[in-house]
Amino acid sequence: MEMKPYEINTPFYKFLTSFLIERNVEKTISFLDKNVQCIGIEQEINDRETFHQFLKKEVIKCPNLIPFYIQNYKENRLNDQITCCFGEIMIEKKESLQKVQMTIIFQKEQRSSKIVHIHYVVPMTEDEEHFVESKKEHEKEEHGRTYERKFLEQLLEMIPVGGLVTYRDQDFSLYYMNQELIKELGYTHEELIKDPKMIHYIHNDDVKRVQQTMFSSDGNEENYVLDYRLKKKDGSYVWICEKGKQIQTEDGVQLFFSVILDVSKTVELKLKFEAEASVDSLTGIYNRRKAMELIKEQEIEKVPAALLMIDIDNFKKVNDTYGHQHGDEVLRGLANILKKHTRKGDIVSRFGGDEFLVYLSDVTSQRVIYKRVEQLKQIFSETYAKRYPDCELGISIGMIYMEDNQIPFHVLYTEVDKALYHVKNNGKSGVHFIQYS
Repeated sequence: MEMKPYEINTPFYKFLTSFLIERNVEKTISFLDKNVQCIGIEQEINDRETFHQFLKKEVIKCPNLIPFYIQNYKENRLNDQITCCFGEIMIEKKESLQKVQMTIIFQKEQRSSKIVHIHYVVPMTEDEEHFVESKKEHEKEEHGRTYERKFLEQLLEMIPVGGLVTYRDQDFSLYYMNQELIKELGYTHEELIKDPKMIHYIHNDDVKRVQQTMFSSDGNEENYVLDYRLKKKDGSYVWICEKGKQIQTEDGVQLFFSVILDVSKTVELKLKFEAEASVDSLTGIYNRRKAMELIKEQEIEKVPAALLMIDIDNFKKVNDTYGHQHGDEVLRGLANILKKHTRKGDIVSRFGGDEFLVYLSDVTSQRVIYKRVEQLKQIFSETYAKRYPDCELGISIGMIYMEDNQIPFHVLYTEVDKALYHVKNNGKSGVHFIQYS
């Protein structure tokens, strides 16, 4: 079979060629890291020198070249340093082909990449499979962990960041966690074994989103990336980015295999920027853009609601007479009054200059709203009209009430703006009420 050009140029192919075709042991060894691990051959190898001696013996036993080709070749770059290569090596024998499944992990060094792990599997024949199937369960347990599990564990330990494998179940039951992640979270092996359900470590606000993302591919081997919070032993949470893939073991067990990156600083900075972009820097309440966005989201709710537009009467006199510092104090003061006398779910914003917009959702009656508005006027007047008596401060309020708030924002804004200017043109410091249906 003719090799594809991209396969011939890979370190994977060059490594195999140096040994199987050229039978050059020294050249073959040059591809290996000094602490290379090899699983699946006659002996388990954990260093380059032992592998060197093994290859010498193999060449002595069979000095002739061994023709081969590669099929189903894949590469998976885990990070900037580590690349995982998979391939089926078809070795040509007298009148048949022998298939060898091989996984080789390369780790990038200063000038080249070295092999740090080799996993070598010769698929069983049907008779061999039948023999294995018929073994008793306790005999399997005596053999300890399978090569496959060892491979996954060793792969995770070579990753210089957090590594995690969980079962594909609703609890994300722990299969293996590498030392980097254990150290980051602060738990001991015993504590993780005692409570192996990783869902218990995910922040409650993130659980639903994590489950939806992880199970969205219906078991297909698809990559996924998501950010969420994991609980540390001290009770705090760390923001992590999980980059993973669904895999299946040879015996059909479905797993999530992932690399875990600590992205706390990045996420916190992002949240800070988002907050700054949403909040008015002077008053600490929502700005115009965020208020419009939130009010538009309310249009899907079929509940009674009210929109208030509030303007400070004679505000310019404060700036002109006492300076902008005092003007800023008045703006912050009105913002604080509005926040204190509205509910947590209400939308309070500075819409620009001395104009404020308040959206009240799920209100009980018009009478309650009107009473609340009069209370706001009284509190502001008692606080700031007395503090700046020569400025005649007060607030004018335009108010619109709707039994069904599925009215487009631009329509509401136009109507409440008209209501406010009705007050302004009729002596100020009053309230004009409109019922919209």
